[in-house]
Amino acid sequence: MWLRKSDHLEVSRVQLEEAGFLDRVPPEQHASVVERQARLMPLFAWLGPTVFLPIMIVALAGLFLFVYRFFYASETTFPQSLAVMTWALLAFYLLATLLVVLVLSLKGEWSVDPRTVIQANPAALVEKSAVPKPVHAFLDALDLFTVWLLFLLAAGYAAASRRSVGSAAVGVLVLWGIYVFLKMAMATVL
Repeated sequence: MWLRKSDHLEVSRVQLEEAGFLDRVPPEQHASVVERQARLMPLFAWLGPTVFLPIMIVALAGLFLFVYRFFYASETTFPQSLAVMTWALLAFYLLATLLVVLVLSLKGEWSVDPRTVIQANPAALVEKSAVPKPVHAFLDALDLFTVWLLFLLAAGYAAASRRSVGSAAVGVLVLWGIYVFLKMAMATVL
C-alpha cells in the first residue's frame, strides 16, 4: 500500500539528505542519484521482508541459540530458538505495520519513510541536529516497541530454556546492548 501511494523521489531525497550522502555528491548529480535510489526502492521494499527478514530471523535464532546453549547451558534446540524469534518478530512487525498504516492513512501523507512514522522513543523529543549523532542513536534505540520485543524474546527464551523471565532477559538485554553500542559506533563513524 505504501509503495503505491508514496512519492518515491521525495522519500529517496529525504533519506539521502538525512544520511548525509548528498553532501558528498556534487549538486549537479543530486537528481540522478535520487532517481537511481527511487528506482531501486520498490525492489528493496519487496526484498526486505521476503528475503532479508527470513535470513535475519535464522541468523538471530542461531545467535540466541548460542547464547542460551553456551552461557545458560540450556537444552534449547534450534527449532525452539527459531520459533521464539519468529513469533516474537511476527507480533512486533504485525503491530508496528498496522500502526504505521493507520498513522499514514489518518495523516494522508504517504511520502515519508515508514520507519520514522511512529516515534515512541526519547529521540522524538530532541532535534536530530541539536545532539551528537551517537546520542541520537542511543535515544532512538530506547523505543517502546523495542522494549515490548525484548520482553517477548525474554519470555520466549525463558520458556525454551526453562528459566525465569528475569534470568532469560539478561541474555536478551546483553545482545541488545551490543546492538545499541554498534549502532552508536556507526553513527559516530558516519
